Amino acid sequence: MMALPRFPPHMHEMLPDGNGGFYRTERSRIARRFFSELSKLRQPQEQLTPNFDPKQTPDAPTLDFGIAITKAAVIEFTVKNGLLPTEDLDNPSSSPDVWACHGPFMRHIRKVTGGCLVLRPVFSPEHDLWAITLYDNYNIDKLRYDEPEERRILRQVQEITGIDEPPKWYWGPC
Repeated sequence: MMALPRFPPHMHEMLPDGNGGFYRTERSRIARRFFSELSKLRQPQEQLTPNFDPKQTPDAPTLDFGIAITKAAVIEFTVKNGLLPTEDLDNPSSSPDVWACHGPFMRHIRKVTGGCLVLRPVFSPEHDLWAITLYDNYNIDKLRYDEPEERRILRQVQEITGIDEPPKWYWGPC
């Protein structure tokens, strides 16, 4: 399998325009077009295909299996359910971000489901998608639950979070 293109590092590169604003560099515009094309290739998958199975393709990229959730949904759920320590909420100079909410959110999800789940950022053109994952294509043989247990855990995650989407294989972030 040929090496897959990576996220372009200059995507957000800007220069002052002389009028108090900024403009994207040519390198940034090219990187954004490249990223747009890359997005078309990195769609979530329902099934893990052989070219992403490390046993068949040793240099396969990592794909995470789980249920997608936005950063905003993680933050909203954590705040709404009172999972953040009160001192984090009492500080008016800072609003909760996904990193502050990550731990409390996942402790709650793990406690309710009993599953060994991980919240990971996944590839998304909007840069705000995460996935509550059970395993990836490299550790599936070690971490996979039997089918009824896996379905139960995933169903509970969907019920807790209110997400209707089925679990999929998601590309890791660039």
